Amino acid sequence: MKIKIPSFLKIGGHDFRVVLDDTSDGFGRRAEIDYKRLEIRIVPNKHHSVKSQGLIHELVHAINLIYLNRQIDTENIIEPLAEGIWQFLEQLGIEFNFDELTDESKQ
Repeated sequence: MKIKIPSFLKIGGHDFRVVLDDTSDGFGRRAEIDYKRLEIRIVPNKHHSVKSQGLIHELVHAINLIYLNRQIDTENIIEPLAEGIWQFLEQLGIEFNFDELTDESKQ
């Protein structure tokens, strides 16, 4: 089952804009979150699984900040947690569809 990723995701009452953007790719990232601009940027030219795991990774960061007051203080916890959530969703047959997101790198 494919789930369309909407252009806005609400996390803790905040509307985070979700866009495709390759500006983070130079740092070897799959995605990044900008709390000041309330934006989640996903690198478009990555494999589908990498984009999906990257989105979940950034969502875990947002949940950590908004709900947990940054109790998780290391990527060594965020990364495997996001990987585990992604793998669980994939095993259930849930795939993310990024096709309708705005591609900022083409503008």
